[in-house]
Amino acid sequence: MGSCWLAQFADDPCTGGLFLDPAHLIPKQTLKRAGVKDIWDERLWVPACRLHHGKFDDGRLRVPRESLPVE
Repeated sequence: MGSCWLAQFADDPCTGGLFLDPAHLIPKQTLKRAGVKDIWDERLWVPACRLHHGKFDDGRLRVPRESLPVE
């Protein structure tokens, strides 16, 4: 799946290892409310290690809006 996309916004090292999780940049519930049928479309998430994925979901890791993928 590649490397942890969220690591570029973190101060701590990535714990990517061999496995990365799909991290939704827009909450899944928001996508569902907007009528998105396939919330697992690869344009809606980025690969992330468990550490950075957790920090992003908890609001402890911020991604600047201008850094979001265009897709």
